[in-house]
Amino acid sequence: MEGQFISVTTPAIPLFPAAILLGILSIAAFTDIRARRIPNHLIFWGLASALLIALSLGWSAALNALVGIFAALFVFFPVYLWGALGAGDVKLLMVVGAFLGTQQLLFATLFIFLAGGVLALLYSRLMYRLDNKPNLPYAVSILAGVTSHLVIHF
Repeated sequence: MEGQFISVTTPAIPLFPAAILLGILSIAAFTDIRARRIPNHLIFWGLASALLIALSLGWSAALNALVGIFAALFVFFPVYLWGALGAGDVKLLMVVGAFLGTQQLLFATLFIFLAGGVLALLYSRLMYRLDNKPNLPYAVSILAGVTSHLVIHF
């Protein structure tokens, strides 16, 4: 078995679905910054896209996408109940779960929380200077965290 190895840097997802996911996250971040909400139709099209792509890859991929959706709901719904995330953020993370699947979602969550912490510090500092109450549009953190995860795994 000389010369054979297992790559630990395999892509999280193929390039085309990654581009669609990053497009959806970019639109969500923009609308979250501008209007402090994430449109439900964006969530619908994100979930539909992820499930259709997964179905085109087979039943196993479709099941992985569905499990990713429910894993995101299970992990992030308590954070919503605690008041740290909005409902749109949880739904957006369900889209991320649909595209990435459960295992990659867990890795991406680490990057999302790290990005959220850094952006919260920067944002609260800016809002303190402007004498406003900080209200971080978390879709920006989701975009930054997922992008970091995908770049590292490509």
